[in-house]
Amino acid sequence: MEKDVKAKADDVLAREICDLKEAMRNLQTTRGNKSLEYEDLCVQPDIDLPVGYKLPKFDTFNGIGDPQ
Repeated sequence: MEKDVKAKADDVLAREICDLKEAMRNLQTTRGNKSLEYEDLCVQPDIDLPVGYKLPKFDTFNGIGDPQ
């Protein structure tokens, strides 16, 4: 009975250690990359668009001819 409880506790600890190792690996790979937030990307963060607002269509350069 005690062995079963100890084995379950060991399994839980082993899983937690694996989770911690994975979290540390993830931190090490993303340490150099700053996470991007919406506020960081938004040019005018204090402006809210009305519900249903649709952007106007813009003429874009398709790569053919002179863009001027």
